[in-house]
Amino acid sequence: MSEEEAGSPPLADDKPFFAIDVGDLSEEPEASLTASDAPPTPMMMGSLSGSISPAEDSAPADQTNPRPLTPTGPQLTGDVSEFSGQAMYAVPPMAKKEGFRWRQFFLGLFVPYIALMLLFVVEGAVQQDWDDVYRGEDIILNSEDNRTFETTLSPRSNEVLDYFSSSYRGDDVEINVRGWENRGMSEDFSPIYQYTYSNTGYNESEIGTYYPSNNTVYFVLDSVETNRLYVFVEYVDPVELDSAESGTDIGEFLFCLLPIAYVAGTIAAFVKGNNALAYGLLTALPLGFVIFPLLFFLLLVFAFGIY
Repeated sequence: MSEEEAGSPPLADDKPFFAIDVGDLSEEPEASLTASDAPPTPMMMGSLSGSISPAEDSAPADQTNPRPLTPTGPQLTGDVSEFSGQAMYAVPPMAKKEGFRWRQFFLGLFVPYIALMLLFVVEGAVQQDWDDVYRGEDIILNSEDNRTFETTLSPRSNEVLDYFSSSYRGDDVEINVRGWENRGMSEDFSPIYQYTYSNTGYNESEIGTYYPSNNTVYFVLDSVETNRLYVFVEYVDPVELDSAESGTDIGEFLFCLLPIAYVAGTIAAFVKGNNALAYGLLTALPLGFVIFPLLFFLLLVFAFGIY
């Protein structure tokens, strides 16, 4: 390499290609626009109807149309619906939490006892007065030989003999004389029995006869002597007895329905959502085991004057 080449400064053109300064940019000649540098021509892909005129299609893209483009085809018209700020919406009510229904609880607690008392009232109303069914009287029988007794009973027209009984106690013996009518049986007489209690034991013997046809009583004591016997006689009205027994059957039927009604009412209360009522019914059952003995004790206190 020569000394001229080594001592000469580097040329301006020998700088790197990436060292570009402001002067280089200002000195660069303006490049002419070519056809490839022009913006793309818009293309119409479709329209509602009609077509764009050729004059409008040939207008250069860089020119600005001073007038707005007026469509020549059909237009969609109508009012745009807007939501008003005063719109009302139905808000579902908030579920209010209810407390325990004590009224239903106490209703279920006392209803079984009220029903039981009403049952007793109804049963007493449908039952016949037992005083109209039975009638009793006391008679005295005398004996001439201290053993033989005979009498004629006097029932009313609507009555029949239910039974008669007499007791006698001696020094070492006690007897019961009993007789009754064989209602519903075909016999024309009923036997009379003597029941003897002594130191040697118990003995039963037939001592006489009762004749329903004429209401005659005749008997002779066995191994016992007395000149007088006090006899209790009880008569019964068959028609009133049947009516009273039918009333008893109705009361027993209603009493048997109470447990069924209690269980059905408890289940229905749970099914319908009345839990407080159901809890009251369930509490009434064990409470009854406390209330009834207490009431019985109070009755004894007032009856016998125990303080």
